Amino acid sequence: IHERVGASIGNFTDEEAKMLCHKDLQAIQDSIRGRFLFGDKITPADCTVFGEFASAYYPFPNKFSRIIDSHYPKIRDYCDRIIEELWAQDFTI
Repeated sequence: IHERVGASIGNFTDEEAKMLCHKDLQAIQDSIRGRFLFGDKITPADCTVFGEFASAYYPFPNKFSRIIDSHYPKIRDYCDRIIEELWAQDFTI
């Protein structure tokens, strides 16, 4: 898997990967314009972004979840709002 990823997006050092992760997360955080990405109404873009975050964040504590928790509280709050909006009674971790 590591070789496939390296072939498709490049081989990065741990520090380079961390920097790219922070850059991407900052761009998402800066795009939140209210309760959701484009204001106070959820859109398909929110569902897409949430799906990407959820697959990496929720299954178990990891480096990605620690980065979000420590540096990007606005993203964590955003994910909580999506859960509340779409699965208020049914979201199970």
